[in-house]
Amino acid sequence: MKRVAGLVSVVLLAILSSTPYSFAVQGGSRQSAVVRFDSTEAAVRITRFLADTREAWDAPAISATVAVGDRVVYSGGVGYANLEEKTPATGSTVYRIASTSKVITATAILQLVESGRVAFDDDIREYVPEFPQKEWPITVRQVLTHTSGIRHYNPGETSRKREHYDGVAEAISLFKDDPLRFRPGTRYGYTTFGYTLLQGVVEAASGLRYVDYLRENVFAPAGMADSDLEYAGRVYPKRAVGYRKNLDQIEPVGFDDVSFKFAGGGMLSSTMDLVHLCMALGAGKLLSSEMVSEMFSEQIPDLDPGNGYAWGIRVEEETGLKRAWHPGRSFGFESYLLCYPDEGVYVSVLTNQQYTNPWSQVGGLAGFLANLYLPGGVTEAGQIPDRTLSSAVRVALETGGEDAALRVYREYLENPAYRDRDTESEINQLGYVLLGTDRLEEAIAVFEVNVEAHPDAANAHDSLGEAYMAAGDEERSEASYKRSLQLDPENENAARLLEKLRASREPRLFEPAGTYELTSTVDVNAQEVELLLTVELAETPEGAFEGSIATNLFPQLAITSTTLGGNQLWVTAATPDGPFELHLILEGSLVSGAWYYGPESRDLQGAKVE
Repeated sequence: MKRVAGLVSVVLLAILSSTPYSFAVQGGSRQSAVVRFDSTEAAVRITRFLADTREAWDAPAISATVAVGDRVVYSGGVGYANLEEKTPATGSTVYRIASTSKVITATAILQLVESGRVAFDDDIREYVPEFPQKEWPITVRQVLTHTSGIRHYNPGETSRKREHYDGVAEAISLFKDDPLRFRPGTRYGYTTFGYTLLQGVVEAASGLRYVDYLRENVFAPAGMADSDLEYAGRVYPKRAVGYRKNLDQIEPVGFDDVSFKFAGGGMLSSTMDLVHLCMALGAGKLLSSEMVSEMFSEQIPDLDPGNGYAWGIRVEEETGLKRAWHPGRSFGFESYLLCYPDEGVYVSVLTNQQYTNPWSQVGGLAGFLANLYLPGGVTEAGQIPDRTLSSAVRVALETGGEDAALRVYREYLENPAYRDRDTESEINQLGYVLLGTDRLEEAIAVFEVNVEAHPDAANAHDSLGEAYMAAGDEERSEASYKRSLQLDPENENAARLLEKLRASREPRLFEPAGTYELTSTVDVNAQEVELLLTVELAETPEGAFEGSIATNLFPQLAITSTTLGGNQLWVTAATPDGPFELHLILEGSLVSGAWYYGPESRDLQGAKVE
C-alpha cells in the first residue's frame, strides 16, 4: 500500500547542461558543515545524479543549487529549460516557484514587524479595508500561519486562469465574500488566497507597490538578481517553459495569469536566487538573528501538533537537525526550498514539468543534496552515487536479477549520501510505476527486494501482497497481507484485502460484464466534490475481464485486475502512487460499495445500467 496524500494526487495526475561551477569550502559561517572532498569531482558526480533523476522523472529539466555558510558549493542544471529551442538548464534558469513564494512574502512581513510598521496581532482590515468584516477578526499572525479560516482554491477555480487583477482589491474579489471555513485561530487550513491579503499589508505599511518593496528590501540585498513577480505579457529571458506529460508526450502548458496570487504563488526565481535568500537570512542581511530564529520556529504547536508551520515555511527536528522547507507546484513547474539554518546548509531544486512526481520525491532530491554537506555526510566524492537508488535497483534487476538488485540496495543503505532518505518509499514507488505500466513480473521482483531490505516494514509487505494479488497468486498475497498485519495491526488496507481474498472464493452470483454508473464524493481543499464514475467491463475470449474507469475528476484509468465472489466485484486501476480500487456489491441492478486510494476511502452507490 503506497501511502499518499489522498485522492487529490490522482486528480492532479541524460543531457548535461553547461558545466556547473562549485567552490571548495573549508568552513562557512558555521564550522559544523564542512565540505571534505574535491569540489570539481563532486560537481561532476552530482550532475550525473541529477541527470539520472531527470531521466527517471522524464522531466525536461532539473536545476539545483547548494550553499554552505556564505559560499555556493554547487549550482547546475540538466536537460532543457526550453525543449523547442534546446536551451540548457542551469542553476540560474528562472522557473515559476508557486507556493515557495510564501517564504519571500513572510520575509517581507517579518521585516515590517521588526521595523514597527506591522504587528502580528493587527487586524488584517487595518491594511486591507476592502476585505469585509467577518464574524470574527482576522490577524496578520493568523494569515501567516494559515489559521485565518480563509478558504483555499475551489476545484477548477484557478485552472488556466486568464483574468488579470490590477491589485489586491481586485484579487480578493475571488474569495472575500465567502464565509470563513472556521473561527480564526482554532484550526490550520492552508490557503494561498489568504497570502494575497499579505500583499496588501506590505503595500499599506510600506507605501510601496508590492513588487517595488520586494526589489528594494528582499531581492537586492539578498543578491536575487533573477527573481520577480510574473507579469502577463512580460518577457523573462532566463525563464523556463513549463511542460506536462500527456500520455507519452511532453507538451508545453497553456498560459495562466497569476496576478491574483502574487504573494502566495506568483513569483519567478532560480535555484541560485532561492539559495541566496537563505544565505542572506543566515548572514543577517534581511532580518535580525533573533527574528530569523523566530522565522524558523514552529508557531502553532498547541493548535496543530506536528504540523510544523512557522512563518511562511515548515520546520521539523526529527533527525536531530532542524530543517525548514517549502514546496511549490503550479502549471508546468515544481519547486522545493530546503534550509538547515543551524548548520548553514541551503538547497533549492526546481523542475519544469507539472506533477512530475510526488513532492516527497522533489523534496527527497533536495534532502539528498543537503546530506552530502551536512555533518556526518560523505567524506569523498566517490561516495556520491551516479544513479538514484530506484534507477540502480532497476538496472541491477534487469542485468543481474534479484540477488544483484538486493546487493545494490544494501550498498545504498550503507552509503552516507543516502542517510535519512526514505529508501523504502523510493523503491515502493518504483514498484508501483512498474505495476502501473503492466510490467508485473518486474514489479513483483522490486517489491520482493524491498521486503528483503526492510523485513519489518508493514507497508512493504502490504505492497508485495497487492502485486501478488494482481498476478493472481492468492496464496502468497494472503501470506504477505497477514505478515503486514502482524507488523501493523492497525493496517486497515491489509485487513480489507484479506477479506477480499476470502470472499473471492465464493461462487459468483452475477454477470460482471457491462456498464456501471456510480457516484461518490471526494475531499478537495476541505470541500466535498461529487465524483462521477463510469466503469466499463468486458469479458475476454479467455474468460478474463478488462475495461476502464472514467470519472469527471481525473483521466480515464485502465483496469488492471478484477476479483469476483458471491455478489461482490472488485476492480483495480494502477496509478504511479498506488492502486485505485472500487469494491462493488450488487443487489439486482443496484450497486453499493466504496472506493479506496491509499489511506482514503469513501462510500459509493449507483447501478449496473447495461
